[in-house]
Amino acid sequence: MKRIPKTFKLGTHTVTVRVVGKKEWEALTEDYEIDGAIGAWRYQDQAIIILRDQPPSMKFHTLTHEMVHAILDSMGDKLSKRLSKNEAFVDRFAGFLAQALLTATMRI
Repeated sequence: MKRIPKTFKLGTHTVTVRVVGKKEWEALTEDYEIDGAIGAWRYQDQAIIILRDQPPSMKFHTLTHEMVHAILDSMGDKLSKRLSKNEAFVDRFAGFLAQALLTATMRI
C-alpha cells in the first residue's frame, strides 16, 4: 500500500479515511476524549481520521492502528471489544500488521 486509502470495506460497511490538518483535527476530535492522539476511529460514523502533520511511515502506522480498532469493534463480541480498548495491544498488533503489509510480496 503506497498511499492512505480514502475508503475500504469492512464486512458490509464502507469505512471512510480522512487525513486532516491540525485545525480540522481539533474540530473533529473535540468530543472524542483523546488527548495527544494522532489518529481516531469512530464506529458510529464508520470513519477513521488521521492527523496530517506526521511522517509518512507514522501515518501508515496510525492507519493500521485505527484499522485494528475498526476490525475489533466490528467483530462485535466481548473479547474483541475488550481488546480494542487495550491501546498497548492494538498498537503492537498494528506495528506488526504495518510491517507485514509494507514488506509483503504479492502474487495473485
